This record gives sequence, C-alpha cells and structure tokens, in this order.
Amino acid sequence: SLCKLNVLHLHLSDDQGFRLPVAAYPRLASKPAYSVEDLRAIVEHAAELGIRVVPEIDMPGHVTSWLVAYPEWGVRQVSSSSRFGVHEACLDPASEPVYEAIDGILDALVSIFPDPCVHIGGDEVNPAWWSNDPEVGALMQREGLGDIRDVQAYFNRRVGELVVKKGRHVVAWDEVQHADLPRDWFVQAWRGSTARDRALSQGNRVIVSAPYYLDLNYPVDVHYAFDPAASQQQLVELEDQMLVDPRFAHIADGMRWTRHWRDEAADIGGESAALLGAEACLWGELVTDEVLDVRLWTRLPALAERFWSTVDERDAETLYERLQWYLQEIHPLKGYDLRSRVDDRLGELGIDQSWRELIGMIEPVKWYGRLLGSEALQARIEGKEMPQSRPYSVDSALDGIVDHLPPESFSARAFEALCQRGSAGDDSAMTDLRRTVDRWRLLGSRRGEAPQILRPLLDGLSRLGEAVLARLERGVLVDDRTLAAITKPHGELMLAVGPELQRWLSDP
Repeated sequence: SLCKLNVLHLHLSDDQGFRLPVAAYPRLASKPAYSVEDLRAIVEHAAELGIRVVPEIDMPGHVTSWLVAYPEWGVRQVSSSSRFGVHEACLDPASEPVYEAIDGILDALVSIFPDPCVHIGGDEVNPAWWSNDPEVGALMQREGLGDIRDVQAYFNRRVGELVVKKGRHVVAWDEVQHADLPRDWFVQAWRGSTARDRALSQGNRVIVSAPYYLDLNYPVDVHYAFDPAASQQQLVELEDQMLVDPRFAHIADGMRWTRHWRDEAADIGGESAALLGAEACLWGELVTDEVLDVRLWTRLPALAERFWSTVDERDAETLYERLQWYLQEIHPLKGYDLRSRVDDRLGELGIDQSWRELIGMIEPVKWYGRLLGSEALQARIEGKEMPQSRPYSVDSALDGIVDHLPPESFSARAFEALCQRGSAGDDSAMTDLRRTVDRWRLLGSRRGEAPQILRPLLDGLSRLGEAVLARLERGVLVDDRTLAAITKPHGELMLAVGPELQRWLSDP
C-alpha cells in the first residue's frame, strides 16, 4: 500500500497443490490449503488498503494436483508430485465433464474474490498427452483444429466463455496467444521482451512481468532499467546487455536459451493505451515465511517506483540511496535493518557472527541457477529438460546460508565505490581499503574454522583483496583467467564483490 502496489495476484493452483477449497469437489483442495475464511479475510484487508486481489487457477497444464484428486479429468493416470518444473499432466479438452468441473470451480472462485478479473493460467502446456490421445484426435477432426496450439486455443476459448458468463474479465499468460484469442482478454507477458508487443499487436491488453521476476535474484538496478512502456528495441537491448554483464557470466549460456522466445516478434512501434501496467512476480519454490521479507523488500520498492514513473524518469544514480531510505524510514517494520535480520537468521543456523564480513560479500547465484541445478541447467541449454535432476522439491528444507542471503549485497556495492574513490586518489578511501583487506586476510587465516561451504569463497575474497591493493598501489593487473577462477560461483553461492571489479582489475 505504501508503495502504491495496488494488485495482489494469487496463484492458487499448480502441479504440487490446489489451495482453493471447492465445496462441489471436496477432494480437490490439497493439504495445506486456504480456508474460505482465510481468503475472504485477505480480500477484505487488501480492500481496506486499496489493493485488488486477482486469483489464478492455472489450466490446462500444471494440473497434476487436480488429477490426483479427480483422475477422470485427464487422459492418463498421474501420481502426486512434489517436484518443480514442467509436468506432462493436462486436462482433457475433449471431455464435457471437465468443463462442467471448471464451471463449478469458477463458481467457488468468484464467490470469494469480487475482483473483475480472473486469471486462468495457460502457461507451459506440455503437448505429449494430447498429441497421442484418440479422443483429442477426434476433437481435432470434429472442430477442424490443425495442431496442438489450436487445441489449447479451443480449450482456452471454452474456459474464457465460462469466465465471461460470470461477469469477469479473463487474464492469462502469454502462451495463450493465438489468432483466435478474444481481443478483450488481458495477456500477462512473461516470456522475454517481445511477448508484450506480440500481444499488443493482436489487440489484447497487456500486463508486463518478463523483467520483474524477483525469484531470479537479480540486482535491483537490472530490474529498474526495464520500463514497461519502453520501446521493444530498448527492451531487447537491455536483455542483450545482461548477457555481457559480469554479474551474470555464470548463467549467461542459460539465459541465451530464452532467445527463442523472440521468434515471431512483432513491433507496435510505440506506446499503447492497451498497456495496463506491470507486475513483479515472486514464485514460491524457494520462499518461506522466514525469507519472504528479504526477497521482497530488497527490490520491490524500486520496482514500484519504476512502474509508477514515466519512461524518461530514470534516476538510477541515487536508486540505492532511495531504496535504503525506504527500508530504514518507510517500511512498515520501522527500523528495518536488513543486515541484522540476516545475521539473526544465520545465527539460528549456528553461523558465528565473526563471519559477517564474508557473508556480507556473497550472494545467491542468479537466474534459475539454484532452482534448476547444474544438470537441469545444462539440459535446458542443450534444448532438453530433465526436471528429475532438479535439486529442490516441495519437501526441501530451506535452511542453508543461501536461503537467508539478500539477492544482492549492498556491502559489495559499498566496497566497489570505495575502490573507485581509491582509484581516483582519495587517501581516506585507500586507508579504508587497506583496513578492509586486512580484515579479509585475518578471516583467511582462520580458514579451518569456517563452515565448509564458505571456505572456497573465503579463499576468493582474500585473493580478490590482494588483487585490489596490487592494482591501486602498484598498478598490477590480473589476467582474466585468474579473475574468473577467483570469482566463479561455488555451489549456489558467489562472491558479489567480484564481477563488478573484474574489468577494472584486468583493464590497463
């Protein structure tokens, strides 16, 4: 409310669980699930703050949880799933009882949520079941559907008609785009910088979320650079800049995989009144109550500023100052001290306070580096997916150091600024730098006492500190290969202070 973020989008169903109670289908709600009273309380409290609540029931894919409860709604049998990633499970588009069930689910939804919009999902539909099912084949013949995309469009149209009959507008992810897509639907553009204009070119109203996924652990300045109303060319250029940004070098090959989303790009050539706004998404695979604040508030206020500003208002120079001011002065948790909160959480894990300086200089790996893991990430780069190799599931405990770190280290930014001042001849900065590196040396001398997971990062920090002093005091450069070895990620952790200094340390 303080940030003027006026819509809360609740994703209520996925393969791992169905969180909405539906009296007509009592087996559908998973455990745990919201109660009707829970949801109405959320809606009421949000309304008091001027916030709309838009519910999402995702279909026809991401429905494993549906089919565990009511297997007759699919074309194959499934087992309950705790893993993350794309599943094959799909609703049966040729079954009239499926549409009757959806109608009943929508009745339950609209009885709780008064918002004029209902989100029906539509993302990541795996074609395997439909491609080989005789009933779906018969539907295609009967309705003149040429391919699986046409089948999904048929399904979407049927569901959309049910939503409209209940007096609501349809919202869906950008995979629903099709020549037969009704023009009055709202499309949520998430698959890269060209998804927005593809939908706008078809006459749909659009919500932009592609550059604003908070679960990807991006630095705030990266999110802030993308304006929802910027030209498509500008958005594409910003995406390409990320591929050469040293902060993303460790996952750049994976990010290049998304370039196929630019196929069939359309350019509307300017701003459009059909652009409704933007949404920052925080998917919950790696989120618990304990880490929610750190994941949201380290970037969300800056995104709110971006969303409510014009394209030309880009005061990025003092962005971090304004963000810190918000956290310290305006945030509902008055006196919000990010470092203290992180320290408290790590203390609960048994991490000694003496390692604070090191922990302040590290971050989680970026993009899907954590959620996919190395095997699935490589599989995605090679054009195939291996979800069974992902390191996380619903049952994974989020109790490691990486789980409690902010997505971005503000301490690392302060150190980089100190290096710049030292390079410009600031004697006080040089004094502070020497003191900092001395502390890093002292930490390095205690390597054997450090938690095992921190030891390689401690080695890298010590070497980096020596390289900084050698550069400033003697003009000694560091070759790129050595720098890459110093700053490479170790598991799910990386030195935040390394990537931004690489060019300066190696460039004469």
